[in-house]
Amino acid sequence: MMMQFEFSSLSKSALYESLNTALSSLLSAESDFHANLANTAALLYWNLPDVNWAGFYLLKSDELLLAPFQGKLACTRIKLGRGVCGTAALKNETILVPDVEAFPGHIACDSASRSEIVIPINIGGKLLGVLDVDSPTKDRFDETDRQGLEKLVSILVEKLSLHERSRFLHTMIRVGDLNKSIDFYTRVLGFELVRKSDYPDDKFTLAFLRVRAGTSDEPELELTYNWGVENYDLGKGYGHIALAVSSLKEFQEKIRREGWDFSWGPSTTPSGKGGMAFIKDPDGYSIELLEGR
Repeated sequence: MMMQFEFSSLSKSALYESLNTALSSLLSAESDFHANLANTAALLYWNLPDVNWAGFYLLKSDELLLAPFQGKLACTRIKLGRGVCGTAALKNETILVPDVEAFPGHIACDSASRSEIVIPINIGGKLLGVLDVDSPTKDRFDETDRQGLEKLVSILVEKLSLHERSRFLHTMIRVGDLNKSIDFYTRVLGFELVRKSDYPDDKFTLAFLRVRAGTSDEPELELTYNWGVENYDLGKGYGHIALAVSSLKEFQEKIRREGWDFSWGPSTTPSGKGGMAFIKDPDGYSIELLEGR
């Protein structure tokens, strides 16, 4: 269903009231996280006057990653504390900049931008990212814009919070050689190591990994290494971890170059609608590989 909104000839405060009402209507019809961010960016870009960029950056580790937006090509990654977006994220507070050229460390993604406002997005006390709106006009944003956009973010957060109340975070498996397992999941399967922590008092180490092409809200794989324990009985209850791959043939060629191969397959799924294969990690855990998902 396509939804269109018309907000011409409204005062600024009335415009924000209408935009917030429209956003509530948009969000009520959709639960997908990125779809809602995309429509929010479009709603602002096409209805706020004198704006040349509107969109989101989401926090990933120690930097902001470009998310749905409207406008010219933008900076893809911004370190915390850098530029207006990075500073707003680090301080976790709204920053309104009348003249970006006077802002220390401003990152000029679009040389036409002259003023900017950035609003942090928090869910359950955790910084999720920021809303960023730019204008080619100096002194474009004022207190009415701040209040209107902060209200809009609160509406968005309320919707996202419903999504966040039950969210898959990670799967944990115990491993006998942590370095070997990290090497397998990063070098062979293409994961990235997100963080690693030692717990000397309890004598164990945790490592969290995520698919390299994923986002900050993607579930992670938690590897638990209990110091001095080299192997485990995997039991009969464990099934597998599932990963999507674009081509089983190309993936098999890649892992063979790394000294690994499928433990089963390739074959077709039980439904016959795609390809599948299995590979085992250093501890014998099975990973299902599904083609074309």
